[in-house]
Amino acid sequence: MWAALLLVCGLAATPATAAEPLADPMRPPTAHPEARVPDAGERIERLELTSTVVGPDRRIAVIDGRRLRVGDRIAGARVTAIEPASVRLVADGRGYTLRLLRQRIKRPAAGAGER
Repeated sequence: MWAALLLVCGLAATPATAAEPLADPMRPPTAHPEARVPDAGERIERLELTSTVVGPDRRIAVIDGRRLRVGDRIAGARVTAIEPASVRLVADGRGYTLRLLRQRIKRPAAGAGER
């Protein structure tokens, strides 16, 4: 009797689950109709400023491994200023600032080297 009840419940649930398409995990994200292109702000937020060189005759920023100067473009944005710890970008009429993150230098804990 329990087997018949489980069989009926299983058959009742089958049409609802069969109507839903299975997602293909190997399908590229651009193949999905709901996939959208990130806007300029989202692209710029993903950028990483790793260093700047500011001198009397040159200003260079390294963003995502690329050396850039004022006027260069990256991720749809134009570099408008390079400062010692930041870079200003303009995209779609909006200004953005990338900042260098302070690197924490690890030091041994007090008393760690004593024995």
